[in-house]
Amino acid sequence: MSSSTILTLRSKDNHLFTIEQAAAIKSITIKNMLDEGCSSDVIPIPNLDSKILALVVEFLKAENHDLKAFIEEQQISTLIDLLNAANYLDIKYMLDTVCQKIADMIKDKDVEEVREIFHIVNDFTPEEEKAIRDEYAWAYQKNEK
Repeated sequence: MSSSTILTLRSKDNHLFTIEQAAAIKSITIKNMLDEGCSSDVIPIPNLDSKILALVVEFLKAENHDLKAFIEEQQISTLIDLLNAANYLDIKYMLDTVCQKIADMIKDKDVEEVREIFHIVNDFTPEEEKAIRDEYAWAYQKNEK
């Protein structure tokens, strides 16, 4: 196949997306599927819904200088979905970019702030929380600068 070949990807909810092979093979998973003879007219991507696959296709088509801006505008729930998609599709640069964005979001945050960012409900009793805080006191200390 030449690099100008157009591929069609199918999301788990049966939406179709077209992408040039040269962009698609930035995904090691897709590249391996093609290398192993996946000659179907449509490549199934069963782990991704159309919302996330559309964003992945947009990411793969983007020029490198656009990627950080692309990630900046996403909500945390979408970032987590993109993180899982990048891991599943083995798109290292996307995985690194999304991980860095999430790391930047939680840097220097305390436990309550991180819970708020990720919408995590504290289901510890006060006694359990105190025991954890006592056992891992180092993790609750702010970095001295």
